[in-house]
Amino acid sequence: MSGIVNSTGARSGVIGTTVGAPASKIIQVAHAQDNNPSSVSTTSESWVTSGLSVEITDLVSTSKVLLLWNSGVGVGAGGETHRQIYRGVTALGAGGYGMSVISSSLFRPWSMTWVDEGHSGGTHTYSIYHKCDGADQTSYICWGTSMWNFTAIEIGA
Repeated sequence: MSGIVNSTGARSGVIGTTVGAPASKIIQVAHAQDNNPSSVSTTSESWVTSGLSVEITDLVSTSKVLLLWNSGVGVGAGGETHRQIYRGVTALGAGGYGMSVISSSLFRPWSMTWVDEGHSGGTHTYSIYHKCDGADQTSYICWGTSMWNFTAIEIGA
């Protein structure tokens, strides 16, 4: 056999062999955003949906979905705001505190990233949920002239 051996042990130039492993591929992108939203807030101490979501229908049942979220974030002085991505009614990531906890009275940029490997194909709605840590607090996702965007990227192996 002739050919050049690469780092995976495959030989190039030989009929019937594979040169290297195939890279992951982006299959599709779903995106939702608003650059001038109404204020989105809650005073709840339990997880509630923000109403901000993105929907994607998997084209390949074994794919992964990369989720990218960006918005502003704020909470009343002395409090905490918690964030979580849900697939339908299933929380992804961390437990009680959520994927992200912020304790600041300043309104500032904020983002979250998650790779969903636990779905089984089909159509999925991913939503942002949030809550406060105590009474007399308000958790803000959108406020004034802020923005939000949510992207779901289906990735095949």
